[in-house]
Amino acid sequence: NMPHVWPAIEASLNAPSLYDDVIALLHRQGHAVDAAALQRDWSASYEVNASVEAAWLRVYQDPSPSNKLYQLGEALVAIADAMSQYRWRHFVSVQRLIGHKPGTGGTAGVGWLSHVTEHRFFPELWSIRTQF
Repeated sequence: NMPHVWPAIEASLNAPSLYDDVIALLHRQGHAVDAAALQRDWSASYEVNASVEAAWLRVYQDPSPSNKLYQLGEALVAIADAMSQYRWRHFVSVQRLIGHKPGTGGTAGVGWLSHVTEHRFFPELWSIRTQF
């Protein structure tokens, strides 16, 4: 109920995310990335893209300190890991405090939080780990 806030929220919703910017950087650095990953509906949830996974796999073939894209990938994984740990701790705390009662904002509480703990930011950076 704060109409003056909506324009900023809507602008963010319709703008590329941090990961979208990183994917564009991969492309600018010479990695073949599908147009579908570069020119997508920014307001839609990100969907895994095979060309992005292939680009990250090529980046990760050189894990040296001089490989800035590798360093960026590892920094993104560190952010994703911290978010996953936060979400897990929140899930366990809510389960301990309210059990399976409805959560705030009308959510399913622990049931919804359990699903959220499975989400991975930067999914291709996680999936390539089984390939190298």
